[in-house]
Amino acid sequence: GWNNRRCLGSPDAETEAYEVNGKAAGKMAELCREMEIPFYHISTEYVFGSENGVGPFSEEVTPLPDSLYGQTKLCGDKAVLAAQGYVLRVSLLADLFRHEVAATNIISSKLRASVACERVIEYVTRGLADGKRVPLLHICGERRSIAEFVRDELGRTDVRFEPLIDNVPRPHDSSLCSIYS
Repeated sequence: GWNNRRCLGSPDAETEAYEVNGKAAGKMAELCREMEIPFYHISTEYVFGSENGVGPFSEEVTPLPDSLYGQTKLCGDKAVLAAQGYVLRVSLLADLFRHEVAATNIISSKLRASVACERVIEYVTRGLADGKRVPLLHICGERRSIAEFVRDELGRTDVRFEPLIDNVPRPHDSSLCSIYS
């Protein structure tokens, strides 16, 4: 898929990112609807930008993405919802982030609400079993800085904690919250 770093570093980013994050997500949701299979799309807090103010952001906040990545993910969100699929927004999938931390020594102090992949899987599994699902859900964990997450969850004290500059304007606090929890 197209993540934020790929969107920043490719001359063909706009076209390709819209194809993958927007159109493909919608097409998969349409195909699943036709086959009567629930489709879950994992989205991101990057759909909220600097014009949204400061988080945490709930499902009721209208996304105003600043970055190409956020714009393409929002396009996918809308396409999936239009096809009667389900959008699960997460701030940071902690289990996946563990691998990223091993490769870097500079960690952002921005606030996020990291969540374990297990929580996402539990929600999907429970929703499939009992049929209780909402079209758009923010799945979030404890609101804290990435630096705190790395220190507390990964036990890493060998990293430098300083602002991470990725040329994407974002609120200092881009954490998510949910009106359903």
